[in-house]
Amino acid sequence: MTSLLTKLQRAKEGSRELDRLMARQFGWHRVEPWRLANRNGGWIAPEDFHGIGSDGSPILDGFPNTRIWYDPPHYTTSLDAIVSLIERVKPGYHIRI
Repeated sequence: MTSLLTKLQRAKEGSRELDRLMARQFGWHRVEPWRLANRNGGWIAPEDFHGIGSDGSPILDGFPNTRIWYDPPHYTTSLDAIVSLIERVKPGYHIRI
């Protein structure tokens, strides 16, 4: 299997596939449609996801209205999304362009 880094290096442009691979790498959890009773499923942010329960359902942060995202952030097509990822993963990290 090709690593995420290799796929990113080979990519000519951003894509939803790359965004989803990056999201999984950085802690986002995919919830299948049948668990949410909708046809699209969704994504849970790392700060809201606390593992898988014995019945296979996601354990959330305990708040009744945990947000289920349609898609994870657009890391490969949005500067805002990638900057927020860098700030979360490497607080205080700066890039000079």
